[in-house]
Amino acid sequence: MRVSRRSQAFVVATLACAACAGSDSDDARNVVELSSELAQVAVRYELAPPTLIIGGLKESAEDEFNHSNGFLSAAALSDGGLAVIDETRLRLFGPDGSARAVLGKRGRGPGEVGGFSFVCVTRGDTVVAYDYQLRRVSVAGPGGDSLAQFSANGLGAMAAEACFSDGTFMLRRLDDAPGGALGGIVSRVNTLGEPVAELGSFPQLTPVLRITTAATGDHFWVADPRTRDIRRFDASGQANLALRLRETLRALTPDEVAQRSPEGAARSGAAPTSPRVSSTEEVSPLYERVTFEGRDRLWIQLPQMDFREPSRWVRVDVSGTVHGMLELPGYTGGGMPPIIVQFLDRGVWLLHRDVDGAASFRFHQLITQSR
Repeated sequence: MRVSRRSQAFVVATLACAACAGSDSDDARNVVELSSELAQVAVRYELAPPTLIIGGLKESAEDEFNHSNGFLSAAALSDGGLAVIDETRLRLFGPDGSARAVLGKRGRGPGEVGGFSFVCVTRGDTVVAYDYQLRRVSVAGPGGDSLAQFSANGLGAMAAEACFSDGTFMLRRLDDAPGGALGGIVSRVNTLGEPVAELGSFPQLTPVLRITTAATGDHFWVADPRTRDIRRFDASGQANLALRLRETLRALTPDEVAQRSPEGAARSGAAPTSPRVSSTEEVSPLYERVTFEGRDRLWIQLPQMDFREPSRWVRVDVSGTVHGMLELPGYTGGGMPPIIVQFLDRGVWLLHRDVDGAASFRFHQLITQSR
């Protein structure tokens, strides 16, 4: 496969950025090595039958979730309810699945939305949602009685898991990161749209890899799958912990390059927008994605070369303990495989889409099994 000079230059820059961004970090005060390699964990988790289902096939299409823009997602509320971004609507549900409120409609005026892409929940169950088309932030109280909005122009865009616990959240504006790669300047902003602090510049994008920058509690994490360290920072941007994986970085084999190329991903049933490794990447990623369970636990998705195979998620904590693994079914050609929405200490929210195209959010408790 032919590789352009521009692509080659981008790879060199992103690999250089990964090195300067903290591979085997020495800028964190505390480096904790995980207790085992991720794939070697003995404990297995299984999904219990769902205890709550929100959404699904309805008599009226207007009552169903609209996933046409690809950003259908949700964030858990403290009482067990759910805040769902449904294209141009913010929909709030109670712990029994009943609808509490629907806010927003398509448009460009006050109270209107071009298209939501991310949502999170901060102090007091205040819901924060980002409108990627209008570059606007919408803020709603837990009762859903109003939808305040402010422009994010000049502040940046929001990503998943962006909310701190103190009423602030993260926005990222793209800039040149060290090494010439594409990075992002991360800032804390309050729900009035006022900047609180600039947290620093971190790598955000490569052509194909997902680099996580996520807030949880009173700190945030940066997880770059090209490095062994998953780094934690306090709310002022100071590094205070690095969780070090035992896995070894290695070069991709030619077969892996072919399998993880856009063409190979398409053959395995992966969505065209799924982050994959292209022929220009030189390092095999140590994981696919990281998400968080509260402030002290992480779930790390192991590399998934074929989307028809199960996705494997490993639970770890800040002490370095590797707790167990959850396997979710891969793509089978009907509907879509379940997608992780949010892990909680009592279970996990998953997004399902059935063969009819109807989407639903389902809450499952986790059952602990032995290998």
